[in-house]
Amino acid sequence: MGAASLVALCRCTLLFDLTSLDRGTAAGSADGADPSAASDGPGGVAPSDGAGPDAPADAPPPDAGRAIDSGGPADAPGADAREASTADAPAEAAAVDASADGGCTTAYSVVSGRVLFAFNTGDVLGWTTTPSAGPPSTALGWTGADGKSCPGALTMTVGFNAYGGNGATAQFTYGGPGASWGSASRLHLWMKLQPLDDAGAGDFAALATVELFVLSNTWANYSFASGTIYPTFADGAWHELVLDVVGADSGQPGRSGPDVVTSSIQQFGVSITPASARPSGAPPAPPTTVVLVDDIWLE
Repeated sequence: MGAASLVALCRCTLLFDLTSLDRGTAAGSADGADPSAASDGPGGVAPSDGAGPDAPADAPPPDAGRAIDSGGPADAPGADAREASTADAPAEAAAVDASADGGCTTAYSVVSGRVLFAFNTGDVLGWTTTPSAGPPSTALGWTGADGKSCPGALTMTVGFNAYGGNGATAQFTYGGPGASWGSASRLHLWMKLQPLDDAGAGDFAALATVELFVLSNTWANYSFASGTIYPTFADGAWHELVLDVVGADSGQPGRSGPDVVTSSIQQFGVSITPASARPSGAPPAPPTTVVLVDDIWLE
């Protein structure tokens, strides 16, 4: 592919009121193919204190058991995935999904990396939401009306019932012993929030934190980066979440937990929690909110 085929990309601001980073997305599977054989076993909801799923080290999480279709080997992304090129010559790595919008490109330029999910089609196999029975209520879906690089995004609709209540999580679970992410140094995920209310900025103030997490090392290591939702997401735009593989020594603001063991990845996902009490200007209860997720990739 020639350089003229690449998508022009903008400078994106890392969330969590953290640091501004120049990042691009690793070129890869633009069709959103399931990167692994998936089994159920959601990791649970991240409570308002930032604690993560409480999965035992030697067993899948307690909700395991619902059948999810397989989509490929546990240690590889979708069949169309490509290694990213250097920033100087990204065209060689661009992957085009000819089945979506006549060939939309999901491609960013970094030294190396791969796309795990681009969600350019309606395939969300392997993804689940927690809690499965509420509260809050959660519903997994897909939209072709929005997306970060190309049309298409995973959606999780969350019906919050009260301030100080549980959060909600959208997660992907690898099957069998898990997956290998090789020498990956960071996990990237783009997210956007759409409250189904008309309270404006107050809707976003009603939501407290967002957390990007990975469970690895046979469920023993829970690693995450967290930060505040308001005011960052109040602009209604896409924002990038980044999790460093290295733990306490990474220096990444909001980073907690041990190193991610990239040779043994069981689950990753994103969660949001409501405010502990009603903030000024917020509605009487946290609004029902659509969480959009797109362009998940490894650096």
